[in-house]
Amino acid sequence: MLICVLGTPQSGKNSLANHLVDTYDFTRVYLGSASLPPDASSNALAFPSSSAFLDFVTQTWRKNYVTTDIRRRTKLEEYAKRPFVAIVSVQAPLGVRFKRAVATAQRKGLEELTLDEFVAADDAILYGPTELPTPPPVLQPGPPSTPKQTTNSLRPNEPPSPVPSPSRSSSSLPTLSDSEPLLPLLRELSNISLLNPHSTFAPFFSTLSLPAVNDSLRPPWDAYFMRLASLASLRSNCMKRRVGCVLVRERRVVSTGYNGTPRGVRNCNEGGCLRCNSYGNGLGEGEKGTQMAMGVGLDECLCLHAEENALLEAREPLADFVWRLASSWARKSQRRWNSWGGAILQHVSLFKLSGIVLSG
Repeated sequence: MLICVLGTPQSGKNSLANHLVDTYDFTRVYLGSASLPPDASSNALAFPSSSAFLDFVTQTWRKNYVTTDIRRRTKLEEYAKRPFVAIVSVQAPLGVRFKRAVATAQRKGLEELTLDEFVAADDAILYGPTELPTPPPVLQPGPPSTPKQTTNSLRPNEPPSPVPSPSRSSSSLPTLSDSEPLLPLLRELSNISLLNPHSTFAPFFSTLSLPAVNDSLRPPWDAYFMRLASLASLRSNCMKRRVGCVLVRERRVVSTGYNGTPRGVRNCNEGGCLRCNSYGNGLGEGEKGTQMAMGVGLDECLCLHAEENALLEAREPLADFVWRLASSWARKSQRRWNSWGGAILQHVSLFKLSGIVLSG
């Protein structure tokens, strides 16, 4: 397995990489140079390019590697195509990271950053380099007798720009090897996200679970089907709640379903079900006192449940199915056994009408 660690400056990504090396016998990999840094561990490896390392790790993927040197989207996407590559992001609050930067500068004898300088450099890494708009000249009023003095007269005490001073040593500023913004990579490509606001390493390291990392690469069957159910729920048009369902036989998806009005009937979110739209037309023009509370007037609801729609979409005999019904809007699962000896895996208890359909 290869773990690519991404993180903001002073978030703890290098500490996490060292923890994997010391505790779980991972091999640290450095990219961009054929030589190792002076403080590298004895079993560390160095590659001149990420492409050369990708060829190597593909041949030795059963071994464990960790690197913090891949930060370009194109390269990360190329690595993420391999089923043994996990991308872990590490983040920490800005104030915590600034204190760590100051402590690091003091320990290494570097010039300390001001908060404005750290924030400006950090923003450039997260969002990319941006040019601050130049403020228009502010005219200073002059004496009434000399109006010409007000023309193009700049304010004498103009506030300094938040951009770090060029005279400051760049070695003390957090930098990125390229200008690609880091924030989209953290949000879109990470398999696991870790938060490190702690003052010590132990609580931070405890948040990393290697089994969870493995599951993020290839989720177990139940988690896989739950994700499909959650995806199906996005097609729901019911105004009360979103629910998705997947019917599975022998680990094979038979059908999917989501709740909403029957085929041929106007969608619930377009006014097709009067019970679900008892709050009005969405413009605040509903009649007062007509709102139906949760669980009231269910016999007037036209929306089919997600499991009912999944049953209607099934194309095979139902009697010998092993059902796993996954409703997407809650967290904890419940397992029930139907009359065929199969299992119903669901997030919420079955409604009474749905139970009649499934048992009948």
